[in-house]
Amino acid sequence: MKKKISIISIEYPPAGGGAGIVAQQLYLDSLKNEQIDYSYLFGDGKNDIFSRFFFDYKFYFNYKSELQSTSTSLFILNDLQAILLAGRLLPQSFLERSVCIIHGMNFNNYFHDSVSFNNKIRKYDKAYFRTIKNCRSIICVSHYIKEQFLLSFPDVSGKTRVIYCGISSNLQNVSLLKSKSIKFDTKYFHLLTVSRIIESKGFYKKLSLAKLLKDKNISFRWHIVGKGRELKKLQKLSVKFGLENEIIFHGYVNRNLLSEFYMNCDLFWLMPILPEAFGLVYLEAQSYGLSCIGSNLGGIKESINLDTGLVIDSNDENRIIDFISNFNSTKAIKESNVDFSLKFPSNALIGAFNTI
Repeated sequence: MKKKISIISIEYPPAGGGAGIVAQQLYLDSLKNEQIDYSYLFGDGKNDIFSRFFFDYKFYFNYKSELQSTSTSLFILNDLQAILLAGRLLPQSFLERSVCIIHGMNFNNYFHDSVSFNNKIRKYDKAYFRTIKNCRSIICVSHYIKEQFLLSFPDVSGKTRVIYCGISSNLQNVSLLKSKSIKFDTKYFHLLTVSRIIESKGFYKKLSLAKLLKDKNISFRWHIVGKGRELKKLQKLSVKFGLENEIIFHGYVNRNLLSEFYMNCDLFWLMPILPEAFGLVYLEAQSYGLSCIGSNLGGIKESINLDTGLVIDSNDENRIIDFISNFNSTKAIKESNVDFSLKFPSNALIGAFNTI
């Protein structure tokens, strides 16, 4: 009889963030594993008031029979909400068959003095602690997250380990290698950022750096792929800084078209101003051969090839400008980046479930 595993994730694209992307990759990787019978319990992506404040009850009643299954060997709790759901509504026998994946620092939202009234009244701290105390195993997505997690929960160190949530080895679509639906003028140095356009991603700092590049007479184009609440403000500031020709806002771009940006740009840069758990987007860029510039915060440095890229304090303007001004991507550099990205296969996570 096949081993049965259920993957539970309230976050799932297009809703949610990094945990949702990992859930989607887990789904795709699990389809290739014929030795295990997988089931998928994913959120519906709705963001109404009921879905936000009663996500646990809604999810529980939607999947009640699956959550109560006694034949399932392992339940994968892929995001924070799944961990809270288990701690509040599910029995000990469920928790003992569960694996928690820790994607970020949001567990701290329930263990400090300024915790919200809603979280206090629903006792999320007790729910979270109950799950991690009684679950079978805990997987952190980077060494940085593991270190921070164990500062809060040292008693579970014996069942906590790091497995990187990497990228698919067949990410690149070879059929697009000759596609040129977007014009990339070779007389310019092409910078690329793929991200939600929010303040914490460091866009305003990069805007100042772009102005310095122009002042040094560097001929460049900065391609920004993504959307977010700071988009309009950033567009206005780019005009105010005299960078309306240098900065190109592409908005949301689908996966196939995104490949063209990775294959035709010279350097990827994204410098968040807050620590991040890891950096899947840096791995994605490197899988196409792009070198990366990232902030020396959190787990970002674990995802960047330090032989070809730069991890740095975003206030070190001179070093960043010098790196970009003198950067020349060679075949060897591109191959090194691709090789580095292949050290983080997405199926490592699925493979680990077989041994837990």
